[in-house]
Amino acid sequence: MRRAVCPGSFDPVTNGHLDIVGRASRLFDEVIVGVLVNQSKSGLFTVEERIEMLREVTASYDNVRVESFRGLLVDFCRAQRATVLVKGIRAVSDFDYELQMAQMNMGLAGIETLFMPTNPLYSFLSSSLVKDVAKWGGDVTPHVPDVVRDALKQRLTTPHPPNPHPHPTPPPTPSPPRSCSSGRLLPRPAPSAESITARSAGGGWRVRRRAGVGVWDGWGAGRHYWVKREPGRCPHDVGRPDERQE
Repeated sequence: MRRAVCPGSFDPVTNGHLDIVGRASRLFDEVIVGVLVNQSKSGLFTVEERIEMLREVTASYDNVRVESFRGLLVDFCRAQRATVLVKGIRAVSDFDYELQMAQMNMGLAGIETLFMPTNPLYSFLSSSLVKDVAKWGGDVTPHVPDVVRDALKQRLTTPHPPNPHPHPTPPPTPSPPRSCSSGRLLPRPAPSAESITARSAGGGWRVRRRAGVGVWDGWGAGRHYWVKREPGRCPHDVGRPDERQE
């Protein structure tokens, strides 16, 4: 009996994987889909979940079965009495890596490797790309079986807690330094409940006091500015004849 192994992590299985498995099933008497158990790498789906999905989507192939393995792939092939590995090749970059693996497997156990070019419809497809698209709400229906699409949606869609402050107040934007009437540049402090607002009235000044703290706010030559805190009056505008306090 001609028996082959199609190895991979299948996290999750895509239509590209199924294309390779289906074509291999027509070439061999039995095809074993080997799901790698990699304890050093945490996948999106557990090994049991991947096996369950693979068995469901390959149920139409009578000569395909799904098994998990750990350790060397050649040891798994020996245990399954398989003499051929089937690998899908999407691009030259895949071939560079898979050629080294094929030569090592041949040297270790005499296992042959069949490189099968991927269908052009799936040449760009990978499990990681599918997960990234699904993570951000993209439609992966053309790229995976329906059962995988539903599993991705359920696994990646998590409800977000309600925002206790749906419309947060943005922090105030600091204003550039302004000049008082004497031409001296002074920083503009942020207004507060204790600020005293002074406005020009007919060319004069009007001062308001709160909590005994004075902050001068003036309009001069059409420009609005704040000057530093000073009880009573601005040190640069002392003695203005039209000044009045309220």
